Amino acid sequence: MTGLSSPASAPYTAIAMTRVGFLACATTVPTSGERRGDAFEHDLMVAALEPALKARGLELRVVDWEAPLSAFEGVDLALLGSAWNYQDKAEAFLAKLDALDARGVTVLNRPEVVRWNITKTYLRELEQAGVRTIPTLWREKVTVKGVEEALDVFECDRVVVKRQVGAGAEGQELVRKSSLP
Repeated sequence: MTGLSSPASAPYTAIAMTRVGFLACATTVPTSGERRGDAFEHDLMVAALEPALKARGLELRVVDWEAPLSAFEGVDLALLGSAWNYQDKAEAFLAKLDALDARGVTVLNRPEVVRWNITKTYLRELEQAGVRTIPTLWREKVTVKGVEEALDVFECDRVVVKRQVGAGAEGQELVRKSSLP
């Protein structure tokens, strides 16, 4: 087995492993009948990771995060890779991470960290702690009035509207002042 060390401040000081699971989703893996248009990014990540891990005696296994737990048999560490459909199944995704963790699989990022930042409101917490973030007006529901307010507050002619649980730009819209009724 090969050892992987992490900084002393991390909860895992040494991890002995041989197999790394790369969490994907059905529409990012090459065997999918209906791949996403951006699935090439999955291929690039796997192509970069596989030889680097192999050089260290580790095996990379791509696993659909929605697969039964038995598909993770022998996986020692799970990397959050291209599991890009998690936003529509957030609770199931978190439950899978917890289940893997409970089986002794080291999950990176840790389930409690993913639980904290799965909703974009973690950025509001960071801002309140003094971290610089992108200026944001937080709304539970997007309305024309809310968009108009954002345009006024930010003194601009366009704003980005983004869902609170989302991956990449899916569900994101650029709204221009000129497009409002």
